[in-house]
Amino acid sequence: MARTVDPQGRELVLIERFTDLAGKDVLDVGCGEGRTSRRLAGRGATVLGVDPDEAAISQACAGGTSDTCRFRAADVLELALPPASFDLVVFSRSM
Repeated sequence: MARTVDPQGRELVLIERFTDLAGKDVLDVGCGEGRTSRRLAGRGATVLGVDPDEAAISQACAGGTSDTCRFRAADVLELALPPASFDLVVFSRSM
């Protein structure tokens, strides 16, 4: 049985109540296979999806990457990112 998560797209509707995603740099913490990352990029954001699970990141990368949607296998707490690198941080369904 296929797993369907947020088929009505409510997650992005909620995010867009607070900000326009177009042109934003977004960090997707715990991105898993990249579902939310791709949807954010589809709304005009540039997204870096990060997850410590290398198998999940392999699946995310297999789904394709682009200039606006990249993935990295890492512990987000150990990334050497400059301060204020992102306009928005998303931590969705990661617990």
